Amino acid sequence: MSEKHTEIYDVGTPREGGMNHTITVHADSEDFHVCFLVEDLHAKAQQYPAIEVPLSELPPIQGRNEDPLQTQKRVERVTFENPIIAFADDNGFLFAIGDGTHRLQKARESNMNTIKVHIIPARDMGDFSLDKDGERNRKDLPFAVQHSTTAAIEKLVRTPRWRKLNEEEVVKEKYELRRTAIHQEMDYARLERAFDHAELEQLSDEDWSIMSNTASHGERTKDKVIAHIATSRDHAKIFRGLENGEVLPAPIVLFQEGEAPYLIGGNTRLLACKASGVRPQILAVRV
Repeated sequence: MSEKHTEIYDVGTPREGGMNHTITVHADSEDFHVCFLVEDLHAKAQQYPAIEVPLSELPPIQGRNEDPLQTQKRVERVTFENPIIAFADDNGFLFAIGDGTHRLQKARESNMNTIKVHIIPARDMGDFSLDKDGERNRKDLPFAVQHSTTAAIEKLVRTPRWRKLNEEEVVKEKYELRRTAIHQEMDYARLERAFDHAELEQLSDEDWSIMSNTASHGERTKDKVIAHIATSRDHAKIFRGLENGEVLPAPIVLFQEGEAPYLIGGNTRLLACKASGVRPQILAVRV
């Protein structure tokens, strides 16, 4: 069963000017990629205005293949003279950073509220992407190569996205927090503070397999999930969101040292993810 997620990998070596290397957008455990040269990316980005975007609307930085000490040196050196570049899906959700991860990291470490961004629609990625051999996509390339790239981009824009809870959802989940504190014999105030500082993380297969307080282990089909959950749950909305690449509230998971992960809230979402072959992001509450 495939697992849909999105990560960014810098798989090339920067050359003179730091412009001529390849970035791969890996959007599934199925092995396909959308690659492009940063110089082509910058040229395409100039077609879109640079706008101020709240840092909270930009995705986490994932999969950067770089020594942490080197990363910190680069973060210290960067300036905000040039906008960063991000990709948006059909819903306008910013799901990946194409260029500017060090600037984004510095902005977050500096507690900035916004940063300038060129936003490129994901469907336009085919205009400058590369084939599997590193060649620019052209009309004279074999149809199979063109089709593969188109399929990859289509899958990207239909991959579900995950977000933190809004104010109304936070109020509802406070009941689950209190229940968790009692069940786990924890100080509620400590748990609530950890919840307030929780961040989105990719749920690993290992953590999912040993997670307690969830029925989402093992093989699940859509019919089995619908039969398992209560009729009051809006399973149709969740499945539709997963299939159409909508933005969904992330399940909430408690992590304590030496203990198996414990699901605080979102069992129906996890069940639907298992049945749909989606590995979700979670809101990781670490104490």
